[in-house]
Amino acid sequence: MIRTLTAVLVVAGGLVPTVAQETPRTDGDVAAQTVRGTFELTPLGGPTPRSGSTPAVARRFFKQEVSVPYRKSLRENADGLPFTLEPAADLGKVRTFDLRFPSPAPVVDPDHPSATVAARYLCPADPSEEPQPAIVILHHLQDDQTLELALGSWFAQRGFSCLVVWFPGYGPRRGDEGKMVSADLVQLTNLLGQSVGDVHACRDWLAQRPEVDAERISLLGVSLGATLGTTISGMDPGFAACVLVLGGGDLATVLFNGSSETSGMERLLRERGLDRDATSEILTPIDPLSWAHRLPRDGVLMLNAKSDEIFPRHCTERLRQACPGEGPIHWYPGSHAGIAIFLPDIMNRAETFLRERLGLPGHASE
Repeated sequence: MIRTLTAVLVVAGGLVPTVAQETPRTDGDVAAQTVRGTFELTPLGGPTPRSGSTPAVARRFFKQEVSVPYRKSLRENADGLPFTLEPAADLGKVRTFDLRFPSPAPVVDPDHPSATVAARYLCPADPSEEPQPAIVILHHLQDDQTLELALGSWFAQRGFSCLVVWFPGYGPRRGDEGKMVSADLVQLTNLLGQSVGDVHACRDWLAQRPEVDAERISLLGVSLGATLGTTISGMDPGFAACVLVLGGGDLATVLFNGSSETSGMERLLRERGLDRDATSEILTPIDPLSWAHRLPRDGVLMLNAKSDEIFPRHCTERLRQACPGEGPIHWYPGSHAGIAIFLPDIMNRAETFLRERLGLPGHASE
């Protein structure tokens, strides 16, 4: 998938600056100095899931694995969570920085890479005098986040501050045991619980930036990022809008859909004695369908592929039906990776939706 996406970025040329175009900053640049500070953690947003609206097993998971541990972290970090913001590169119209801070979620090994939240911050080099909107961007399944970094750069050129966040087990947060998404479903659910706290803390950090409008922070997820982003937004419904690219619900059906793309995972699950029903029972606490009803009303845009071999059409439609209010699904011709050729249209639709949802004027260049 990444090869296809990278090829599209090359074709797009000047529209989407790529990582290869980065120029390191010099020590003489004031903005090049590493910033160290603290930021305040806030309680997980939104009310506790109501009885009857969220499956009981999902409510128990939220309380035991997310809510209670996070409240403990709030007490332990009452004086603020320390962070470092280190200049990464100069993209001309966009400034980029590497953000690091300790995960607010309980971790077994504080020295493990996943115990440190890692993100790339991209913001306009010439920001407006008024606070501007921001986007938390969640990545797809691979370690190479060229696509997400390009999306962040593109939106930053249009006045949005963007934070591309790595899930535990990916990129700089990957340890020897491998990625978060594996046949070890217990590990997956535990790390998703950690990810809720990590992403919430990232939103807290953004909300306390002077250049960011705290009321206009949205979430954009791609594939894995869209799927887990739905669950994260449902558990912590503090985002003003959500853009879900190549997402869907009913994870057990996705894993057992018989496609070549998911056959390896299905085989590993069956070797562990797990069929579709058993897998569904384990994954219900984190399935997007268990949490989609808590997303912002009329605040969800879905962009999907008509011939998606990973997320069957009915899985996408079920997710849309579970989201509150009205909201479009725009269907692109092609496969899961094939819609990469429509990347310019995807970005334009996402920007248009966010501007309308957040009450923002059109970009100055329009």
